[in-house]
Amino acid sequence: MAGTRSTAYDVVLFGATGFTGGLTAQQLAEHAPGDLRWAIAGRNPAKLERVRKGLAGLGAAGSNVDVLTADVTDPSSLRALAEQTSVVATTVGPFVEYGEPLVAACADTGTDYADLTGESEFV
Repeated sequence: MAGTRSTAYDVVLFGATGFTGGLTAQQLAEHAPGDLRWAIAGRNPAKLERVRKGLAGLGAAGSNVDVLTADVTDPSSLRALAEQTSVVATTVGPFVEYGEPLVAACADTGTDYADLTGESEFV
């Protein structure tokens, strides 16, 4: 259960460089409390850095976001990501193709998992 272990982040948003992930990052930056410990994550550090810079002026949480890299094709990177946070929120889809490795990493590390899938095959 989240909250029973010490983690660097409250929330990690995985897939922040995609369309929906970018919108989700903006919402977090604008509306989350300034003391939220959070990070954006994805495959490409340069794209993530551009997203991070774009969040800086949006709200209290926008100035306090870190960048992490992980790839759905690299289970060890997903496990390392999951170990650092209480919750992973992911927008990386299609989930039936890319979702299972992250779910497994979260289950293995006791990290809460949230996605926005509408894919009945994945649920």
